[in-house]
Amino acid sequence: MRIRCLTARGGSLRVAEVFRRLPGDRLRSPRRRQPLHLALLTLFATLVVAAPAVAADAAPAAPKVTTGAATAIGPYAATLTATVDPVDETSAEYGFEYGRDASYGNTTATVLLPITLAGPVQLNVTELAPGAVYHFRAFAKKDGIAAVYGDDQSFTTAPAPAGVFAPTVAALPMSDVTTTSVTVNARVNPGGQATTVRFEWGATTTYGKTVDDAGAGAGYGDVIRSTTLTGLTTGTTYHLRIGAKNASGTAYTKDISFMPGRGLTKLVADVSAPSIQWGGTVAFEGRLHGASANNVRLEILRQDYPYKEGEWTRIGTTGTLDDGTWGLRLKGIYTSTKLRARVIDEPTVYSNLVKLGAELQVPFVKGKLGRSAMQARGAVFPVAKKAKITLQRYAGGGRWVNVKPITGKRSKSGRLTFKVAIKRNKSTQKYRAYVDPKDGGAHALTGSATVTVPKR
Repeated sequence: MRIRCLTARGGSLRVAEVFRRLPGDRLRSPRRRQPLHLALLTLFATLVVAAPAVAADAAPAAPKVTTGAATAIGPYAATLTATVDPVDETSAEYGFEYGRDASYGNTTATVLLPITLAGPVQLNVTELAPGAVYHFRAFAKKDGIAAVYGDDQSFTTAPAPAGVFAPTVAALPMSDVTTTSVTVNARVNPGGQATTVRFEWGATTTYGKTVDDAGAGAGYGDVIRSTTLTGLTTGTTYHLRIGAKNASGTAYTKDISFMPGRGLTKLVADVSAPSIQWGGTVAFEGRLHGASANNVRLEILRQDYPYKEGEWTRIGTTGTLDDGTWGLRLKGIYTSTKLRARVIDEPTVYSNLVKLGAELQVPFVKGKLGRSAMQARGAVFPVAKKAKITLQRYAGGGRWVNVKPITGKRSKSGRLTFKVAIKRNKSTQKYRAYVDPKDGGAHALTGSATVTVPKR
C-alpha cells in the first residue's frame, strides 16, 4: 500500500521517499521503526485535515447552443429542438426565435435550464399557418452574459387538412404612426370558412374599445387586415389585442402595448468619411425629422464584419439638439462595420444603415535615389493572406493608374513588408502603394501616402 504525504504546495511525497531522507541509523533500528511509522501517519492525517482549500470565483461561462430540427410538425404547430450546454454550474435560460423569415419576429417564453442538464431541449410553438415556411433558431443566456444564438433552421408546416378549421391570427408591425393615430395590421388565415376579425384596444389590458373588421373571407390562404385607431393622446401607453373567429373556434394575439408617435417622420444618419484608417475615429451624425424632434434620446447600434443578421451591439447613446441634429464620435474602428441609430422611446424609429470601411495601415517611404530609379519601401498591417499590392502613379484630376504589381514578404512582426524600384521619368511624378485586402470585406481598399520621385 502506498501512503502519500501532502506537501504545502499541494504535491506529495511517498512514505518511502520520506524514509530515504531520514538518517540511516533510524532505518536500521527495528525498535525505532514502529514509532517512526506512527509519527508519519500522524503527520499525514494532520496535513490532510489542515490542507487549505483552493477556490476561485470564476466568471460564468457563456452557454453553448446548437439549433436542432423541428419535429411533430403539423398544420398549426411544431416542436422546436436544440442542444444547450450551460458549460459550467451556473444557471442558464433558453428559448427560440421563430417567424416566417430569418428576421423571426416571435420569441417563445424562456425556460430555466437545470444546472445539471447539458443536452437536448424542446419547446412547442402554436398558431402557425398551414403549408407555410418558418425559420427558427435557439438561444441561451445567463445573467451578465449576452445571449448566445444557434444557427438558423427552417421547416414547412403541414398542409391544411381537408375541410375547415379554426382561424389563426398574428399581429404585424404598425404603420402610419402619428401623434393621434396609428394603423394596426394583422395576418389572418380564415381556415376555409367565413371569418370575422376584431381589434380590441384601450388604455389598459381590459381594452374597452373594439373595431370590427369587414372580415377575412373564407379561404385557406393568409389575408392581411388593417384598421386605423384614432383619438390617441401623446405620451399615453395603449394596449391592443386582435381576434379572429369562425364556426370552428376563436384565436387571439398576445397583448400588444404601444404609444402614439410624436410626429417623428425620419431619422437620417451619415459618417464624416466612408472609410478610416485602422483603429481610427469617425463622427457618426445625422438629423431627426418631424415635430418634437428636439431632445429625443437615441442609441447607436453597431454590427461588425462579418455582419450576422440581427446581431447589433449598443455602443453608446446621444440626444438630439433643438433643430433635431445629433452626433457621436466613435473610436477604435478596426474592421469594417455597419452603423445605425434608433429612437429609444416609443414609437421606435430607425435610421438608414451606414457602412464604414476600416482601412489597413500602409506606410510607404522613400529609399535610395539612383540615376535611373528610386527605391521605396513599405508595409501592410494587419496582414491578409491574399492581399494584393499595386504600385500606382498619379495621373492628375484625381486619377491613379496602375504601374506594376508589388510582391510582399511576411515579417516576424506580423506585417507584410515590400520594396519596389520606381523608374525615374523626364518629369517629377507622385506614386503610392495601393492595397486590396482580399479578405472578403473585413477591410477597405487602402492607398498609402504618396512619395515623390524626382525627374532624372
